[in-house]
Amino acid sequence: MRSLFASGLTLGVLVGLSCAAAPALAQSGPPASDSVGASSDSEAASSGPEAAREAGRSRARALFAEGSNAIAESRWADAVEAFRGVHALTASPVALFNLAFAYRALGRYREARDTFDEVIASAATDAETRADAARLRAEVAPRLATLELRGLPSSEAEVSLDALRVDDSGTRPLAVEADPGPHALIVRQPGHTPFEWRGELRAAERTVVDVVLAVQEVRVERVVVADRAEGASVFEDPILWAVVGAVLVGSGLGVGLWAVDDAAQLRPEH
Repeated sequence: MRSLFASGLTLGVLVGLSCAAAPALAQSGPPASDSVGASSDSEAASSGPEAAREAGRSRARALFAEGSNAIAESRWADAVEAFRGVHALTASPVALFNLAFAYRALGRYREARDTFDEVIASAATDAETRADAARLRAEVAPRLATLELRGLPSSEAEVSLDALRVDDSGTRPLAVEADPGPHALIVRQPGHTPFEWRGELRAAERTVVDVVLAVQEVRVERVVVADRAEGASVFEDPILWAVVGAVLVGSGLGVGLWAVDDAAQLRPEH
C-alpha cells in the first residue's frame, strides 16, 4: 500500500492523486494505473482525428481538476459528477476510485461498494490501488441496511423501492439492500391492492416487513334492458307505450277540456 494511503485516504491524498494524474493525459505511452486518460489515448489514436483526441484529453483534465476541487471543499455530489465524466472519457481506475470514495462520503454505500468492485475487477488497476479499494469495500459493505420482505408471493409480484424496481431473485424471504435513511416500498400484484411501507432504515440493520396483499374488490353494476323482438318496430315496444300511456293519463283532463272547448266553438250560435 502506498505511504500516501497509510493515513486512511485523507482529502489531501485524493487531491494529490488528481494533480499527479492530470499531466499524464498528454502522454501517449502504454496504459498506467495512476494515469488518468493514458488508456484512452491509445484507443483514440486509432479511432479518430487528433483534434478530437486532444479535445477529449482536455475535457478529461478539466473534469479531473473540477473533481479535485470539489473533494477539497467537501462538495461530494459535485465530485461524483466530475469523476463520472472523467471515467466515461478515460476508463481510468484512479477516476473510478475517486468516484467510489465520493459515494462513500455521501453515504451512498451500495454505489460505493459496487464501484469499488469495478476498481478491483479492472485489469488496468495496479496492485496497490486494488488493495486500497478492497479495504474500503470491506468497510462500506457492512454499513448497508437490509429490508427483509416476508409473505411475498413466489411470482407475479412487482417490488419497487423508492420508485425503482427491485430485482427479485426468487428467494423467500426476499432481502433488499438499501442505504441508511428514509425509504418507500411498494409491492404490486395483479388483482390485489398495492402494499405500501414507509420507514427509516439504519446502517447495518435488518428490518423485517410483513407484506400483506389483500384481494382487490371488484364491483359489477348490472343494467337490465327489456328484450325486444328482433325486427320489431319501436312503436311496438311495450316500454315505450307504457311511458306514453302514463303521459296520456296524466294529461287526460287537459285533452278532454280542449275537446269540449273545441266542440263548443264548432256549434252554431242560436
